[in-house]
Amino acid sequence: MMKKSLRILVLIAAWSLGCGGTGKKAPTTRSGKQITVHVHLDRGVPGRSLLPGEIPDEATGTERNQLANWMENDLVTVLNEAGYRASFLRTPDEHVGGPGTCIVKIVLASYLPARRNAGVAAGLGEGASEIRVSYELFVGQGEKERRLLSNDRTRSSGRSWEHLAHQLNETIAEDVTERLGETMR
Repeated sequence: MMKKSLRILVLIAAWSLGCGGTGKKAPTTRSGKQITVHVHLDRGVPGRSLLPGEIPDEATGTERNQLANWMENDLVTVLNEAGYRASFLRTPDEHVGGPGTCIVKIVLASYLPARRNAGVAAGLGEGASEIRVSYELFVGQGEKERRLLSNDRTRSSGRSWEHLAHQLNETIAEDVTERLGETMR
């Protein structure tokens, strides 16, 4: 019983210290209000031309949509946990800019799901997955829209696609927090 209580206490302490999250808290507006972050994830175009040396994207439409749906929900959760007021938008046109509001536009550039033996041929190792995204952070709206951040990230691993997507989402949230923190000073 004592060991169980000690384990629970350690877990509560770790959680209260912010272990497992992005580690950075969201900045606020100059007036101290919470920042609203709209998230739009474009599933990308699977039939696009490949760059020289690029591995073909083997994800089916169903796999790509499953990943995108999961990433959208997870990123909103990660941003909310960091202290933002985050929500998902079906189209970027739904974004209504204003003070303390921004949009993160993400493109799922490629998704190579784990396949038995396919990973070896791709140089990723047996059963590895790879996810590549491009994302931009904007403030304002329409003609007054201003890009604050533009980045590309790739993650590959033999772990689950959910793990890779969550890693990417935490990286996106950290980048957004860092850039907005610089801007809000």
